[in-house]
Amino acid sequence: MGEIIIVGAGVAGLAAADALTQRGVAVTVLEARERAGGRVQTINSQPANLVIELGAEFVHGAKNALWPCLRDARLETTDVVDRHWVFSGGGLTEDKSFWHKIEQVISKIPSRGRDQDLCSFLQRRAWLSPSAMTMLLEYVEGFHAADPHRVSIRSLAQAETASEQDEGTKLFRMKRGYGALVDWFQARASQKGAEFKFSTIIDRIEWAHGEVVVHAATQKGRAAFRGQLALVTLPLGVLQAQGEEGVRFEPALGQKQKAINGLAMGEVVKIVMQFRSRFWPVEHMGFIHAPGRRFATWWSDQRPTGSLLTGWSGGKRASVMAHLSPNEIEVEAIHSLATMFQMDNRRLKEMLVASYLHDWNGDRFSRGAYSYTPKGMIRAGKELSKPVQETLFFAGEATDTEGEQGTVHAALTSGRAAAKAILRVLKRKSSHSRSSPQLDQRAA
Repeated sequence: MGEIIIVGAGVAGLAAADALTQRGVAVTVLEARERAGGRVQTINSQPANLVIELGAEFVHGAKNALWPCLRDARLETTDVVDRHWVFSGGGLTEDKSFWHKIEQVISKIPSRGRDQDLCSFLQRRAWLSPSAMTMLLEYVEGFHAADPHRVSIRSLAQAETASEQDEGTKLFRMKRGYGALVDWFQARASQKGAEFKFSTIIDRIEWAHGEVVVHAATQKGRAAFRGQLALVTLPLGVLQAQGEEGVRFEPALGQKQKAINGLAMGEVVKIVMQFRSRFWPVEHMGFIHAPGRRFATWWSDQRPTGSLLTGWSGGKRASVMAHLSPNEIEVEAIHSLATMFQMDNRRLKEMLVASYLHDWNGDRFSRGAYSYTPKGMIRAGKELSKPVQETLFFAGEATDTEGEQGTVHAALTSGRAAAKAILRVLKRKSSHSRSSPQLDQRAA
C-alpha cells in the first residue's frame, strides 16, 4: 500500500498525486466515484461527438496556474466570446458596460476592517444605480453561487483582486474538454506507480501522529488502507455531511471542523442543450443575463461542432430547482429560452436534439457545486488548509486563501501546495531516521 493516502481523485488529489509520484513517493488514491475528475465531468454526445461539460467548463483568466499544465499536456484552447446581453422589457440588449458595473461596486469594498454580507453593504450605497445593483446581485448568485445575504464582502474583494491579476475577464475552453487534463494527470501519476482505487467510499479516517488508517466500502466489501500520512481532498459539502453520509475522523478535527462548518457550499443547476440548428440572432452571442429568471444566465458555444446553449442557475434559484426531475428542469429551460427569444415552446422542443445535466447538489460525493466564504469567515480557508500534526493534510478549492475559491486552478494550486508540505515532512523524517543510529551510538 501507498506511503501516502490521497482521499479523492478530483483535480486537487490528481495534482498532488502527480507532484508526489514525480518525486518517487508511493501514493494510493481512493475515490468514491468510478472515475477520476471529481466535479470535472466531460462527456461526448452521440452521434455528433460534441464535448459536453457537465461540471467545470471554463479556464478563468489568461494567467493562472493551469496554463503551464495545458502547455505540458499539449491541450489546445479556444477563446470564449466576452459579450454580454441583458433580457429586459421583452427583448435582448447588448450591455457593453457589464464588467464596469460589476467593478463599480466591488472596487468600493474595503479590503480591511469589519466584514459584512453583501446585502448589508449595498443597503448603504444610495449612489448605486438600480441596474448596477441588480447585475451585481445576479453576478454573485450566478458566478459565485453564493447567497448575497451571507457572502463576505471581503471575500468578493479578494476574488476581484485575484481576477485582475489573472486577467479573469478572459475565458477559455479546452477543445477536448477538462476531461483531457484529468486523463493527463492520472496517466502521469499511474506511470510513476500511483495506485488508483475507484468505487471506494470512505466513511472513517483513524489517525495518530505519523499513522493513518482509512476505512471504506468497496465493491468487494469493507477495506482498510494504511499510510504514514493522508491528504484529504473531499469537497466541502462532503466534509460538512453528518451521519452515515459523512466521513468520521477519529479523533475529531476540533478547530478545523469549525472552519469546515463556517464555509458554505454553493448550489448550481446547469443544463447543456443541443439543438438541430442555431435560432439565436447572433452566432457568437457570448453570455445572456436574464435577471429574476430561474435560469438567470445562458451562454452560446462558438465551437464549430454544434448548436449548443448552456443554462446556468446559481444560489437560491438553484436550491428551488434542486427537487425537480431532469425532465422538469428541461421544461424550465425551454420556457426560459422561448421567453427570451420570443418563440413557441413546442417549436423549441422539436428543435432540441438532447439535453445534458448532472445534479451536483444531490450528488452524495460532491453535495454542491463549489464553495464560498460567508461573512466573518475570511480566515476559514487558511485554517482548513493547515496540516494536523503533520499527519492529516487538506487540499481543494475550499482551502484557497488567494481569492481563487471555486475555480479549478485553485484546486490545482492547493494540491501542489499540499504535496510540497508532505514532501517537507517526509524529508525531515528521512533525515531523522538516517541520523538516529549515530545519536544512539553517541548516547551509548
